Amino acid sequence: MWEERMLQLRHPLELRGQRILASRPNRTYTAGRECAADGCDTRLSIYNGFRFCWQHERVRIRLPVGRKMRNAA
Repeated sequence: MWEERMLQLRHPLELRGQRILASRPNRTYTAGRECAADGCDTRLSIYNGFRFCWQHERVRIRLPVGRKMRNAA
């Protein structure tokens, strides 16, 4: 069965499926920004909305949001 499926594909590593459509483009920020920490010359990504690089950004604890797990009973 697996061999038959591989013969149907045009290339052995090709996978088929539905195209994923993004609901909106990613938010971007000004290019060429540098970390705000003294003495740090790290250039920030256009996708990083923070003032500091990962080494100088303060630690944030993220709490999970969403559905609560049901108790197994």
